[in-house]
Amino acid sequence: MTETDNPPSPGKAQHQAPAKAPWLARKLGRAALRFSGYPGRGIIGAVRRKQAKERGGRAFKVKTDDGVELDAWFSPADPRAKHADADGPPRLPIFMLHGWVEVKEFHFPRAWCLNHQGHDVILFDHRAHGRSSGEFATFGVRERHDLRQVIDTAIEQKLIADHRVITLGFSMGASTVLQHAPTDERVAGVIAFAPFVNFREAIRSFRFKLAPWIDDKWLMRGFEAAATHDAGFDLDEATTLDAVKQIAVPVLMIEGTLDSNLPPRWHTQKLAAEKKQGPLEVITIDEATHVSLCRRTWPGLNEKIAAFCARLR
Repeated sequence: MTETDNPPSPGKAQHQAPAKAPWLARKLGRAALRFSGYPGRGIIGAVRRKQAKERGGRAFKVKTDDGVELDAWFSPADPRAKHADADGPPRLPIFMLHGWVEVKEFHFPRAWCLNHQGHDVILFDHRAHGRSSGEFATFGVRERHDLRQVIDTAIEQKLIADHRVITLGFSMGASTVLQHAPTDERVAGVIAFAPFVNFREAIRSFRFKLAPWIDDKWLMRGFEAAATHDAGFDLDEATTLDAVKQIAVPVLMIEGTLDSNLPPRWHTQKLAAEKKQGPLEVITIDEATHVSLCRRTWPGLNEKIAAFCARLR
């Protein structure tokens, strides 16, 4: 199957109650939802954390409504920022969300770049990731509420002065910021690197890449059972497509032509087609894979992101 093909649509059986999922399929689904809790994840990025502290950054904690403790980091704007508006209001703060099995420290260099443009940046580890607690990732279902609570806490602690914010995410984080945007009037704009249409289609995309011989129906039943009975959420709540239809603020989507994890034709381009309200810009990076799109510094991309953010008020 090539990237230009459309993945087969799920059948009705895939949306039925997951009670009869095969044991192995459910175990596989549960393992995927818990994979972000790999041992030693809390010490990843220690060097960058030290560098960030030397730049004036500091950690803070956010307690969610369901008792999860999120490890967050405040990275302040450079007071000498060359591109800060001298006579206008300060640049909006940016909340940056990492992808699945990542940690926030992976994205400190991009945060520092935005600091140089005059933006305060807040990053945090998703639940069940990095230094945050929690047992399962829910791919936006609970994470979008976590983002709201991180914004609330940053304002309460007076880390940010402006109640208008920009949200930026990578992969699972990108889908989370898009799912969150229509529910929070404080969001002035959204930047999404390689988001997924919904969790079900994200699973299907990874199946095509890693194990196309696995039966789709069998795998979906396992994930449904793991999500419902083990992690306590509905698989179909993690839908980015429905959220995008409701977003009126400006959105910048960024895709890579060689992204085989979440191929643009199946995900970013379908999301862009449903953005009917407000401005939309899509940037395509040639030769970028899923990982390199989010991690590498691509020529001109930081400047385009900075320009998008500078227009937001």
